[in-house]
Amino acid sequence: MITGLLEKISKRSARHSAAVSIEGKIAAFIKFAHMESLMPYGLDVRWIVKGDDESYVENSDVVVVMEYRRNSDHNFITAVRHYTSKALLPAIRHDLPRELINAAELVVQENMIRSQRPDALSNFRDDVVPSTIRGNPETRRLYEMLCRLDRLGFFANILLNEIKLHGDALLDLDVVARADEVHGLSMFLEKFWGRASGEDVPLEYIGKAIKVNIILVARSKTEVEVGTVAYISRAKTGMSHGLHSIYVTGRAKDEGFLEQVIKELKTNMPEKFEWMRRYRLRRQSTSYDAIIAFFRS
Repeated sequence: MITGLLEKISKRSARHSAAVSIEGKIAAFIKFAHMESLMPYGLDVRWIVKGDDESYVENSDVVVVMEYRRNSDHNFITAVRHYTSKALLPAIRHDLPRELINAAELVVQENMIRSQRPDALSNFRDDVVPSTIRGNPETRRLYEMLCRLDRLGFFANILLNEIKLHGDALLDLDVVARADEVHGLSMFLEKFWGRASGEDVPLEYIGKAIKVNIILVARSKTEVEVGTVAYISRAKTGMSHGLHSIYVTGRAKDEGFLEQVIKELKTNMPEKFEWMRRYRLRRQSTSYDAIIAFFRS
């Protein structure tokens, strides 16, 4: 009897520890990735002895009810998938194209797993990703495009941020126009970073609901030639012309000049400044640290 009691206590303790670990790792990722506004729910993991996994929202938490398994990779991946299926862009997710949400969830899930449980990443890539995109060319296409935007730092920082901010305006559009708006913004962001050296590409996206301007703070040569004046003028002009969002970005190695531009923008438009973040930009065979700041009308 004593042995049986100790075994029950041990199992209960192991399950409690596993739940706390999963909840803590997902919360840590959301904070690290600055995704609190994009995924505003907490996580409450509850175990069942046997039965189908399910999830629902209760008191600002996503409650994930699932069968406990000794395979911790499986437990973490299952919790991540259920959590994102309820927590990512909850106010508008059901009014966006299903293929887009499926693709966006895969990118977020992969980032969570890579950040918090890299040992489980191969299982996710080998099993979850193929089963989600198999037989759906549109989901595959969107997933590949969103992965590219994520490597550039624009997926969560700009695309998801804009969808969240302008959710009400997007809902005022019909289904086709709403999908076109998000697709247009995605293509604009991809083309911006996919441009060849010296190629002129649009720096603004003017949609029906979303109006975005990206200011790329460039090399030190620009600093010598024009200083900060041109960047300040461009941001002010964009705001006066009705642009909703100004994103200022550049390489961290130019941090002194880049931060000077951002500082002067904050001084000239203090009520517009929202946040500044560092991120890792991965482009083709190179990667480097970058900074992005967000100003909002």
